[in-house]
Amino acid sequence: MSQDINQPGITADFTECKRKEGVLNVRLRFRNVSSKEINFNIVDNFNFAAFYVTAASKKYFILKDSEGTYLAPQGQYQYAKLAPGEQFTWWAKYPAPPPEVKKITFMTPISPPFEDVPITDQ
Repeated sequence: MSQDINQPGITADFTECKRKEGVLNVRLRFRNVSSKEINFNIVDNFNFAAFYVTAASKKYFILKDSEGTYLAPQGQYQYAKLAPGEQFTWWAKYPAPPPEVKKITFMTPISPPFEDVPITDQ
């Protein structure tokens, strides 16, 4: 599933939505499809709450470890600098919706919603 994001020249591919042991793993690949270098913010001001999953009328936010750190790329990975044709994979871990839920919607502040994303169970 691919779509343009709010940054001209960048396309996002939803590459993984996998449920395993109560955790939903999500991956997005950002690709520079333009002919020039592009700089853009993925997570603005560490606002991880803006990246969430909806399923069965419920919101799921990124999980945190025992130290309160989000289970998603940290530090320099909030920002991407992509040369023409270059790509970057962003990921996050969420609480998994119940097994009877087979699709999610993934919400981000940098793109339209990714709707009806099928969940792969492992």
